[in-house]
Amino acid sequence: METYEGKNGPELSINNENSLRKQLTKTFGWMFLGLAVTFGVAFYLYNTPEMMYSIFSSRFGVIAIVIAQFAIVIAFSSLVFKVRPAVALALFMGYAAITGVTFSVLPIIYNVATIAQAFAMAAVYFACLMVIGLTTKKDLTKIGSIAMAGLFAMIIYSFISMLFGWSRDSFVYSFIGLIVFAGLTAWDAQKMKTIYARYQNDSEMVNRASIYMALELYLDFINIFLFILRILGGSKND
Repeated sequence: METYEGKNGPELSINNENSLRKQLTKTFGWMFLGLAVTFGVAFYLYNTPEMMYSIFSSRFGVIAIVIAQFAIVIAFSSLVFKVRPAVALALFMGYAAITGVTFSVLPIIYNVATIAQAFAMAAVYFACLMVIGLTTKKDLTKIGSIAMAGLFAMIIYSFISMLFGWSRDSFVYSFIGLIVFAGLTAWDAQKMKTIYARYQNDSEMVNRASIYMALELYLDFINIFLFILRILGGSKND
């Protein structure tokens, strides 16, 4: 039996470590499926220029994609613990597919070798953070809260930079992003254990939590990948 401190102080325990491993495996499985959908859609669209042109040639198409991404994330966050797991999974896969649409332009901007290198580095970075989050005995809630504040600051800066035409591709911005998501990823890894301990006797809630955490980890990985890609550069225009 594994025992540790929960988010708000009370001690939580997982009675069956095999059950914990099973749920972690399921969560990573959903996350990897989401990544497969994203890069699968991106690959398909990149090799279908006509469809890419129809999507990105109009401002309406781009705006629709952005709105759809925000709408799905908001719906997912508010409904994931209320709807059936199949519905939550459908929302997750829908978000992953729309992200794939936006990722279809990456091979146009960056060299394929650079994209592959960024993905490999992101995978190693992400794996190390997961190990830290799953094995540390220290409560990462404070670190996660600081990282979340940093994320909000970066989002605000992004909106301001769009208004004034400032660049967001600087090394400093990307390195800060990697630090912020280091804290968020390790925190999310630890949160999984807290959630599974809390709902270990409710299989339906555990399944919902598995999909919820899969999206959280998916977003962590995607952002880490994009920050590393910006650092590596390798633009085809260089």
